[in-house]
Amino acid sequence: MDIKTIVTHDGGFHADDVFAVATVLLTFPAGTEYRIIRSRDSDFMATADFVLDVGGVYDPLKGRFDHHQTGGSGGYENTIPYASFGLVWKTYGKQICGNADIAESIAEKIVMPIDAIDNGVEICTPTFPGVRSFSISDYLCSYWIDEHQKESDTLVVFEEVVMLAKNLLSRMVEKARHIAEEEKEVLAFYGQSDDKRIIVLPRSMAWEKILVSKPEPQFVIYPSDDQTRFRAKAVRKTLGSFETKVSFPESWAGKVDGDLAEITGVPDAVFCHNKRFLVVAKSLEGVQALVKKALV
Repeated sequence: MDIKTIVTHDGGFHADDVFAVATVLLTFPAGTEYRIIRSRDSDFMATADFVLDVGGVYDPLKGRFDHHQTGGSGGYENTIPYASFGLVWKTYGKQICGNADIAESIAEKIVMPIDAIDNGVEICTPTFPGVRSFSISDYLCSYWIDEHQKESDTLVVFEEVVMLAKNLLSRMVEKARHIAEEEKEVLAFYGQSDDKRIIVLPRSMAWEKILVSKPEPQFVIYPSDDQTRFRAKAVRKTLGSFETKVSFPESWAGKVDGDLAEITGVPDAVFCHNKRFLVVAKSLEGVQALVKKALV
């Protein structure tokens, strides 16, 4: 059986080369034998099926995906430059996901941020001095501790983190497919709603992307998994923002059970989040009453 060979650089590894290799592996049929070679030796590169993040060549038809050459290898419409992960995903993302929209959603969520970091592009401005978000790059690089260890030992660790990245990508793709199906359902419920300020869903669903983009929705109602409680969440003004279109009354903040029931006049009211974006009641009628009071 033909053994596929994947060459990437030796030395320290980063999320870019790890995920580039993981993406290539996702394109292989089950049972495919492969070998990962970490080297900068041109002889290895000349005969490899894939050369990733090394070699100075970007030619997807020949399986070459490097971005270190003079001028780089292009970038996204938002101007983030491609790293090797992005170049590989650009070629194989749709094949892996089975859908261009899903491939794009994965690109926005994980590929672009990793490409940005690898190219030294800042996408998040720290709010607090000395404190920044812990990234997937930080997580993967924590596996590489001793920069003086033998390359053979580093290869063992590298192959371990590639499997972590491969599994993560697989899970993200499956979740993205599930979310895409739910968003179609949410759009249908929105279309059927008589009062589009209040969207009632039959269960917890991926509603934010759809309903935040619509002008009318202010609250979303859905039951708990065991159907013993009903929740109402305020719709955010924009995706990623904590600011909602409407908040529950300030006097409700942090109130629970009898205290909340007394102040709202809704007997089965259970909880109002201190930040006033969520309320809970024991019945659909109860949570609808809370929402209507908030809309007055």
